[in-house]
Amino acid sequence: MPFATMPDGARLFYEVKTLVPPWREETGVILMHHGVGLNGAAWTEWQPALLAANYRVICLDMRGFGRSEQPSEGYTWTLPNFLSDIDAVLAAENVKSFHFVGESIGGMIGLAYAARHPERLLSGAFLSTPFDGGRIQAVDRWRATIDLRGMAGWAEELMPMRFADKDVEPSLYQWVRDLQTSCSPLVVCGQGEFIRAQDLTQELPNIRAPVLILAPDGSPFVDRSIPTDLHALLPSSELQWFPGQRHSLLMSRAEDCAAAYVAFLKRRTASAYR
Repeated sequence: MPFATMPDGARLFYEVKTLVPPWREETGVILMHHGVGLNGAAWTEWQPALLAANYRVICLDMRGFGRSEQPSEGYTWTLPNFLSDIDAVLAAENVKSFHFVGESIGGMIGLAYAARHPERLLSGAFLSTPFDGGRIQAVDRWRATIDLRGMAGWAEELMPMRFADKDVEPSLYQWVRDLQTSCSPLVVCGQGEFIRAQDLTQELPNIRAPVLILAPDGSPFVDRSIPTDLHALLPSSELQWFPGQRHSLLMSRAEDCAAAYVAFLKRRTASAYR
C-alpha cells in the first residue's frame, strides 16, 4: 500500500489505479481529493470512466482520515500544509503536471493549489466547493453538536445534508454514516474552523487552467450563490447544475459527474485522447 511521507514526517495514504498498458502513453494523471468525513474510496464510482479514458487516477486519504496518519493535538490546519501534503503525494508518484478533482474542503484546497501553482494544474473539477469560508455558516455548530451528541450524533445530523431523502442506495448511506462516526472530533472541528477562516477571492484570477464546476442546487453548506459567483470569477470555467441534489454530489451522482468531467477534458484539454 503506497504512503507518501510529509515534510513533518506524517504518512499520507493514497491509491493509484490505471488500465494503461506499459507500451502505451497515458492520457494524464488525475488527483482526487475528498472532503471532511470521507476518504479516497468516495471516488470509487468515478473511476471506470476515468480509467477507460486512459488516465492514471490517484485518490488520497486526506490527513486525519482513512488510512492516513492522525495529526497530533495542536496541529495547525493551513493552506500551505494542505498543499504540501498534495506535493508529497505527487512527488511520490513522480508527477509534474496533473488534473485535479476535489469536493468541499478538497475543492477549496484545489482552488488554492491552482492559484498558487498555475503552471502545474492542467484542469480542475470542483464539486460543492466553497471559496470564501465566511459564507459557510453551517459548520459553526459542528463543535457544539459533537460536544453534546458525540461523533454518532454529528454523523446523523449530516446525513440529510449530504443526500436527499432516499436518493442513494441504503448501503452507501450506511457506509458514509459509519465513516463519519469513526472520524476524529479533533480533525473534524479543526477543519471546520479552517474552512471558515479562508477567503480565496483575490487569488482566483491567478487560475489559468480550464475549470468545471459541478454544483448541486440544494447543498446546505454551499448554496447556489457560491458556484454561481465562482463561475463568474473564473472566465475559463464551465458550470453544470444537478437539480435536487444535496452536498455529496460526488457520490449521489458519481457516474454522471465522471461522464461530465471526461467530456470536459476531451473538449477543453489538449492532452486528452491523444
